[in-house]
Amino acid sequence: MNNGKFRSTEGASPSSSRPDFPPFYEGSYAQALQEAKRSLRFLVVYLHGDSHEDTRTFCEKTLLDSDVIRFLDNREQIVFWGCNIKSPEGYRVSRTLREHTYPFIGVIGLTNLTVPEFGHFANSTIGMALLGRIEGAVQPIDLIQQLTSIFEEHQGATIAARLDRREREAAARIREEQDLAYKQSLERDRAKLAAREEEQRNAALEAAEQARLRRRQDALKRARANRRTRWRVCLPPEPEQNSPSTVQLSVKLPNGRRVHRTFRILYYFILSHDDAPENFEIQANFPKRLLPCQPEQESDLEDYIDGEDGSSPDASCHASTAQHSIPFDTKTGGSNIVSDWSPHSPTDPPTFLQLGLSKPEVLFVIDKDA
Repeated sequence: MNNGKFRSTEGASPSSSRPDFPPFYEGSYAQALQEAKRSLRFLVVYLHGDSHEDTRTFCEKTLLDSDVIRFLDNREQIVFWGCNIKSPEGYRVSRTLREHTYPFIGVIGLTNLTVPEFGHFANSTIGMALLGRIEGAVQPIDLIQQLTSIFEEHQGATIAARLDRREREAAARIREEQDLAYKQSLERDRAKLAAREEEQRNAALEAAEQARLRRRQDALKRARANRRTRWRVCLPPEPEQNSPSTVQLSVKLPNGRRVHRTFRILYYFILSHDDAPENFEIQANFPKRLLPCQPEQESDLEDYIDGEDGSSPDASCHASTAQHSIPFDTKTGGSNIVSDWSPHSPTDPPTFLQLGLSKPEVLFVIDKDA
C-alpha cells in the first residue's frame, strides 16, 4: 500500500497463470475512473477499513483467493482499484460512494442516465455511475457471483458503447481512406494538369520557335534573291579580255550550265546567277583544289533581309551605296584598286594571283547542300 492506495506485487510476472496478489490499478481514483471510461471497462473499487473486524478475514480469505485474483485479473473487462479510507483520497472516495460498512466493493460503469429537460425526464445519455455495491464479509465464490451478476445486468450499455465506438472508428477509418484516396486522386489530377499545361507550353514554344525559324528561312531565302538581284545589277563592268591582272574563267554550275567572263572578283559573279546554289564552293580542276574566294556570306546576307515594313532592300547601284575597295595585285607586283560591294566583310577574298589563277580555266561550282 502506498499513500493509502493498494499496489500490485512488484516484480510479479505479468504472464503468470496464477498471480498471488490482486491486480490493483496504480494511480489515483480519477485516473482509474478515466481509464475505465476510456477503455469501456468496469471499475471495481475496494475501500479498505483497517478498524473493521471483518477486514482482515476478507483480505486473507477472499481478496487473496486464487479464483478471485484470476477473476479480477480480466484486463479486458475490469479495472481494479483500492484505497484505505484513512488516506485523504480514500476518505473522499468513501464520501462519494457513501458506503455503509466494510469491507466495501463498488462497481462503476457505463449506464443510461436520464437527463431532465424543462422539468421532465425526457432525454437519456450514457455515463459512468455506481452500478452496484457489495458490503460486508463475503466468501470468494459469492463475491465472484455478485460481481458477475452486476456485470451482466449492466453490460448492455458497455456493449452498446463498444459497438458504437467500433462503428465510429470504422467510419473514421473509411473517411480517412476516402480522404486519402481523394487527396491522392486530386494530386494525380493536379500532376496530370500540370504535365498537360507544361506540354502545351512546350508545344506553344516549339510552335513559336518553328514559326520563327520558318520566318527566318523565308527571310534568308528572300535575302539571297535580293542579294543575287543586286549583284546582278551592281557587278563592275567586265574588263577587256586582254586587260592586265584579269583572267578568262569558265564556270560550270551544278545543273551543267556554263558561264564565263573576264573578271577580277569571282564570288559575286557566281552569286548573281539564278542557277547558283545557295551554299556553294568553287573548285579548280588542274590541280584539283578548292578556291577560298567566298566572303562571310551570312554576315553579308543580313543586309539583304526585307525591312520591318516588308519592303525589299534597294537593289540599285546609286552613289550612296556603300562600297569597299578591294586591292588586286598585278603580275608586276603593282596594285590596282577595283571598286566592288562587300557589306561588312571583315576579310577580302585572295587575289587570283594568290590563288594561282593566271590563265583561262574551267572552274566547278559545288553545291554544299547536295
